[in-house]
Amino acid sequence: YKVYYEQISNRGSSKWHNLSKDEFKALQNLQNDPSLMIRPADKGGQIVVMNRNDYDMTMFELLNGTEFYHLISSMHVKKMIISVQNEIPDIEKMGLIDESLLRYFLILNPTIPSIQGLPQLHKCLLNPPMRPIVAGRNWCTESISIFLEKNLR
Repeated sequence: YKVYYEQISNRGSSKWHNLSKDEFKALQNLQNDPSLMIRPADKGGQIVVMNRNDYDMTMFELLNGTEFYHLISSMHVKKMIISVQNEIPDIEKMGLIDESLLRYFLILNPTIPSIQGLPQLHKCLLNPPMRPIVAGRNWCTESISIFLEKNLR
């Protein structure tokens, strides 16, 4: 096994790559193929290249076939956001938090969390089940959650 190193110049700094030009181009072709989904495996550090339709179907079955998830309307999501945004100033008025925490807790334009699946190859190599990962970055409760986690430890 021979590893090829190639030096490229990027604004005065040097970067070394362990892929040849052909290997790098092949990797880019995989990443740009809309029919493929590239995900890290749940355990072991592997990278999984899946058919996008299989990934989508597995995630659809995960979300629709269990007792743990149910569909909510966009109106329900808006009500949750408004509820959180209305409660935070009330907590400040009661003197439980100061103005700096009020500004930290209030997220004015929250992003709705998204879900992705990590293939669990240790359970099955063909059609692996997915481990759901919910990304709640910039959700209306993110800063409160961070504050509670740091202060309740």
